Amino acid sequence: MSRKHAELEREFIEDLEPRTGRVLAAWMSLIDDTGLTDRNAIIDWLRPQGLTFAHASWLERIHHNGGRPIYGDAPERPLHPASPRPVTEPPAPRQVPAPPPAPPPRLSPVPRSQPLASPMVPATAVVTMPPGPQTATSDVSLADLLARGKGLRPLADMLLREIAQAVPGVVTVPAGELLSLQRQAEFAVLLIGPKELRLGLDLGDWPTDGLVTRSRIPGTTARITHMLVINDARRVGPALMELIQRAAARADPGTP
Repeated sequence: MSRKHAELEREFIEDLEPRTGRVLAAWMSLIDDTGLTDRNAIIDWLRPQGLTFAHASWLERIHHNGGRPIYGDAPERPLHPASPRPVTEPPAPRQVPAPPPAPPPRLSPVPRSQPLASPMVPATAVVTMPPGPQTATSDVSLADLLARGKGLRPLADMLLREIAQAVPGVVTVPAGELLSLQRQAEFAVLLIGPKELRLGLDLGDWPTDGLVTRSRIPGTTARITHMLVINDARRVGPALMELIQRAAARADPGTP
């Protein structure tokens, strides 16, 4: 079983200081100091700082989330952690046995004022589908497919989130090696790999336009006519979202 998003985020945050020499709060302050607001511009600024695309993308997402860990339970280490103070105990009185140590006080959990919103699409998310036949999905299978992205997993999450915003009612269904994107019918598939994402679309007679090509992803149905390779967040933009909306409209012409 693959690790969940929260575990991956916790490991990423805990590894920041050994890997980069800065804790999470220090990186958030540096990004604030740049004055950059465009998400791609922040990623481009982080890359020359010795960060991989995946790590730069994850830092940008946390910064976009107000500097808070996206999944909430990942600990954010302080900018200047305090050194532990040595504890000295007085010597026990002579010929008097020391009393047993008191049990530690029971601490009540501190309630959160409000849950942290996640901009990423969690591995177990299924968006509500309009009336019609649905295909059951497996949480584990979806998590396994996302985990195959390794360093590109944040990019896969970003792409799925943008598609969910562009196509209301989309459902993500594991289908063998692929993720099938559906409303009333399948309009796109996503093949997730460690070096690239391959997105297939139902575009019919749409020509090759510099963004997509007329080619098939192995294992897809005949209706998936076009494909593009995504290995950079800058490819996930308005032009791509328009093509995805066009594919969704072809597969489900009766839904806006």
